[in-house]
Amino acid sequence: MTTPEPASDRLSVSEVEEAIDALTDADWVRLKKVSIIYARNRKLCPGDLLQEAFASVLDGSRKCPRDVAMVRVLGGIMRSLRSSAAKSEALRKELRLVPQHGGDGVEEFDHPDPSPDPEQALASDQECEMILAEVLALFSDDETAQIIVEGISDDMSANELRELTGLDEKEYATKRRLIRRRLDRSYPQGWKK
Repeated sequence: MTTPEPASDRLSVSEVEEAIDALTDADWVRLKKVSIIYARNRKLCPGDLLQEAFASVLDGSRKCPRDVAMVRVLGGIMRSLRSSAAKSEALRKELRLVPQHGGDGVEEFDHPDPSPDPEQALASDQECEMILAEVLALFSDDETAQIIVEGISDDMSANELRELTGLDEKEYATKRRLIRRRLDRSYPQGWKK
């Protein structure tokens, strides 16, 4: 007599395929909008970002929790891919030509680049990601508020956020007040770590 295997808290690849097949038209629209948001500031192709998210769940390299909606899983993967792209972009060194001494005896100088070096840029990006993660955790019970916070961090306009969330102006204003009040309550002195 064999004992049945305990139920996994992660979806199998075949269950992932079934969940993807079960996506509604509204889910597809939402995924496409999210891919556009995450691709915009990193010069990524939204279609490629979405495709990479699908590939990573289908090949099993990214695990899908059983109790999380597939749209939310794919959105999180796209956010992670955007973050990885930002880190690799920060580490990529800019190539510049360095002038040599002129043949006429005049020394030419390479003026320092005013942009932060890769380590500073990476540290700044990591701090921003950490702050965003903490703020998003405040709204773990409200997916719409999380989408608005992420959109604000990506410099989306109010119109774009209303379109993405499906909120009208009044509902959007109400949700923004909720976000502001929760942030004020959680960080009365502003962000301090």
